[in-house]
Amino acid sequence: MCPDVIVVGAGPAGLSAAHVLSENGVDFRLFSREQVPGIDKCCGGFVPARMMSEFGIHPFEGCYAINSVRMKFPGMDPVRVDFDFPIGYDVARYRLGTFLLERVGRNKEFVSLETEVSNVVIDNSGCHVTIETPNGRDTEDAEILIDCSGANPVSIRHGYVRGRIPNSEMGYGRQYILERGPNTDEYDNVIDFFYGHEYSPGGYAWLFPRNDIAVIGTGGLVSRVRDDETPLDTYLHRFMDHVVIGEQLRGSHVVSKEAALMPLAGIVTPSFSNRVMLAGDAAGHCSPVSGEGIYYSMVGGACAGEVASLAVDESNFSEKSLIRYEKLWRSRMGSDLKWGAWLQHRLLDGGSSSLGSSLLRSEKYQRIVAEMLIGERSVRSAIIACAPGYLRAKIGL
Repeated sequence: MCPDVIVVGAGPAGLSAAHVLSENGVDFRLFSREQVPGIDKCCGGFVPARMMSEFGIHPFEGCYAINSVRMKFPGMDPVRVDFDFPIGYDVARYRLGTFLLERVGRNKEFVSLETEVSNVVIDNSGCHVTIETPNGRDTEDAEILIDCSGANPVSIRHGYVRGRIPNSEMGYGRQYILERGPNTDEYDNVIDFFYGHEYSPGGYAWLFPRNDIAVIGTGGLVSRVRDDETPLDTYLHRFMDHVVIGEQLRGSHVVSKEAALMPLAGIVTPSFSNRVMLAGDAAGHCSPVSGEGIYYSMVGGACAGEVASLAVDESNFSEKSLIRYEKLWRSRMGSDLKWGAWLQHRLLDGGSSSLGSSLLRSEKYQRIVAEMLIGERSVRSAIIACAPGYLRAKIGL
């Protein structure tokens, strides 16, 4: 018997969609090329506290509580903003993936790992996918496809929904995984954001610790990375050489190096067509300011699961039915993506100084920026709180 819904990808979006479909009693199949969900994903691994709260998730194995944000802006010393509560958790993506898979419940048996979707055909009779497994090639049919297969999604590669996000709006990150030395202090419970051309080609460098592991990285828009003569590894070593970061990483050694694309375009439409919905990185569900995508992917996946459940109940899989999906995710996170893109463009054009050096030296505004980076404050709220009155009026806030 064919499932009602096929989900491609076992990241936060795909597993969030599967959880909702399972809760609603919808027959689905989820395919992921990974052997363990998230095992091959290049990601800092910061899970915002608001995601845990909104999705009713408690800290699980491997979660490393974060209670501080440290930021460095050009021409300024690093500043640290402390909170009285965990603002989020750093966690290896395979641990997050394993937890989210268990959250799918008894229907996790319908999740097929080590199974890659190599082709997609969509017509009036349904969605038809070709899958590659360790045992060979097979096909699967369904009424709806939820594509959560990453920044270069399989449905787009086969001509559905829309074109690829351009390099001027696609981010590229390079990061190292470091392991703490046996005779060195534990990593601090702080995440770092270092801005400026010393550490990144138009983006920022980051350090996310988790127990005995630290993830450091840097990046920027693909177009800027390509045009920049300085290799990303050089930026990373500059970052590691900073006295504050060097002290944090003293005695650590690099165990692996990795890189990945991340959509930084803001609101990307359309995110659906007949019988197809894109969610997570595939739909551009990622903060244009911080590059954080786990929370937004969870929201997008949940919205896709909700709308797919309604479509199956109504036996209506047309664009007119699935347009509800785009309206739903835009109502839940569209403001952050819209204003995040606006702020990203302003920072790229004028640098961090475009926010005003006096503003960035104020403890009040430093806390506002930190709250925005970790998702405790919306991007729009942060702009309203920081922007002069004339600018708020000019941009319609």
